Amino acid sequence: KMSPPAGDHHGGERKSFISIFAVSPKQRQRWGETQHLPHVVWGDIFYDLFYVAAAYNCGYMLYDHPDWTGVLYFLGCYGPTYSNFWFNKMLYDSKFEESGNFTNFLFETIQMLLLATSVLHSQNAYYMSKGSKYYYMFAFCGANTAAIFLYLIRYSKIALGWVRNGDSAKTAAKFEIIRIIPTFVTMICATNIAYQTFFSKSKYADYDGGNKDFEKVSRMLADKSYDIIDPKNMPIYLCFATWFIDPLTRFFVNFVLISKRNYRIRDVPIHVEYVSHRYMEFTMLMLGESVLSLLIVKIKQVQAYYITFTAGVVSIILLTSIHLASQPHHGESQALFRRERKEAFMVINKVYCAALVAVGVAFKLLLYEVIDYDKYTHEQHIFIAKMFSICLAIVCLSLDIMIVTHNGVKRSLERLNQPGTNQFKSGSFVIIIVSRLVIYLMLFFLFTYIDDPEVECMAGLSVLVVITIIRSMGRTMYPGEDVHDSVHHTDDGQSIRE
Repeated sequence: KMSPPAGDHHGGERKSFISIFAVSPKQRQRWGETQHLPHVVWGDIFYDLFYVAAAYNCGYMLYDHPDWTGVLYFLGCYGPTYSNFWFNKMLYDSKFEESGNFTNFLFETIQMLLLATSVLHSQNAYYMSKGSKYYYMFAFCGANTAAIFLYLIRYSKIALGWVRNGDSAKTAAKFEIIRIIPTFVTMICATNIAYQTFFSKSKYADYDGGNKDFEKVSRMLADKSYDIIDPKNMPIYLCFATWFIDPLTRFFVNFVLISKRNYRIRDVPIHVEYVSHRYMEFTMLMLGESVLSLLIVKIKQVQAYYITFTAGVVSIILLTSIHLASQPHHGESQALFRRERKEAFMVINKVYCAALVAVGVAFKLLLYEVIDYDKYTHEQHIFIAKMFSICLAIVCLSLDIMIVTHNGVKRSLERLNQPGTNQFKSGSFVIIIVSRLVIYLMLFFLFTYIDDPEVECMAGLSVLVVITIIRSMGRTMYPGEDVHDSVHHTDDGQSIRE
């Protein structure tokens, strides 16, 4: 961490001179131990501030290119920046703890420098696609590759036995290396292609790095002994592929290589309270980015502008309220305590945060449609409407899925039955299931054809109001069993009672 633990300020064990420079990491949590909420680490909050700029730059790709190209580069940059930096750091810190020493401080500093480099070069698709003229894609891929490599070094040290208080830390570190390697190889390929594109072709100013004039330039150079291969958008496609490679690898490691019978021998438990707080802090940043998208805009003194602006701000407020109401009251109710649900929650939360940023960008685009409607083509108007509706639907659907991961499928379905008699309740089915399906169908299909920005914003606000009412009715009329005050079981079978 950037600052030493609180205990270091109050005397205690005398440390050696060597420990000032390097101390082996310590396993944070043992199987069966009661988890206590750790002290706030201000360095983590500072680290998250880099993601304010990351979300803004990634969102600007959608704003500057409201088309499928913008979506590709948004996802291709947001995904690796999230997984290769924030997620890897959160997962490592939830399993291992390192005291304040120079080596750890140097590692954190290099990591933040690489993160800053990745964020800085997350520019719009125009620059990133022209790999022969601009090195943005190479710098982005290189920073991500280097960040993964540093975590491979960290886990390698633990796998070789440089760890304190570690029951199964060495074995767990080996499996973490297996988890990271596929993404690492993918990013190496993306970096290599971007490197070859820039350094082998940057001398030809007319070459467009995979754009429409490639054939023309190829003909110009046909009489010379230059072998030019057009990579098109291959680096960003590889970056986008990490959205699938990382969760699939985690699933393979956690459920194939580490079976349910031997996971306590082969893995190290995460500190659930720490992880849940980190997820909440990061999600709040993404919600804040949605607000930022609405506030940093031009102003047009017309009624439609302020109606659209008000609808957007109220919608974000409602989204925040719905998100907070969807969270378990106690840490023991988290999906992170359940081995099978944990992976699903982590994947959905990543999709949810990306969709929050996209919703904020969609609100910004709707405002700019009000300011200058003729600036966009008819196809772009339709695409903005579809992006807004679909991303809003993904946000709401992700919230519902995360609630199911917290409560479990069985406990969620119990709300549809009459307590005691176990009879099916049609009212519950209509309110909890059918109403949501109707809303999702409207968002995914009906609202995508509204090309009036004012109407689109009001329709989105209306959906969120209806969802808020439905959720309130569902909790009041069909509360089900209170999962927050019952006995909960962690992955190792330990019972925890609040």
